[in-house]
Amino acid sequence: MALWSLRKIQVFVFYAGRTANEASYGPGLVDVAGIVAVSLLQTVVALTVVCGGCAVLHRSISQQALLVFSFWIFWISTVFSYFTLVFRGQWRRFVHDFRNLTVDDLTFAIVGIEILAIAWATWLIFWAGDVSRRSL
Repeated sequence: MALWSLRKIQVFVFYAGRTANEASYGPGLVDVAGIVAVSLLQTVVALTVVCGGCAVLHRSISQQALLVFSFWIFWISTVFSYFTLVFRGQWRRFVHDFRNLTVDDLTFAIVGIEILAIAWATWLIFWAGDVSRRSL
C-alpha cells in the first residue's frame, strides 16, 4: 500500500465518520458527523504542532490559551472541511478506494481515531498547563 496523500486521509476520515453514523442520523446530518470527525482530527494536529513548537522553543502556553486556540481552529477547520469535502460533493471522487471496507471496519476506524484524538488533545492541554506552572 502506497502512502496516502493528505487529501485522501481527509476524505477517509470524513467517509468513515459519515458511514459510521448513517444509521443514526438523517441525510443532512450525516455530512455533519463526517465534518466533525475531520475537524476534530485537524484540531488535534494543530494542537500538536503548537505544543511541539512551544516545547522546542522552551516557551509556555496557558491552558486557557490552548482551549481558545483549539476552539477557533475547530471552527476554521469545520468551514475549511465543508468547502473542500461537502461543497459540490468533492469527497465522492475518492469513495471508490474505500468501497471494499465494511461499515464495521469504518466504525472501528472512526471510533479509534476519535478516541485517540480526544485523549491526545486532553494530554496536550494538561501537559501545556503543567509546563506553564513549572515555568513560573
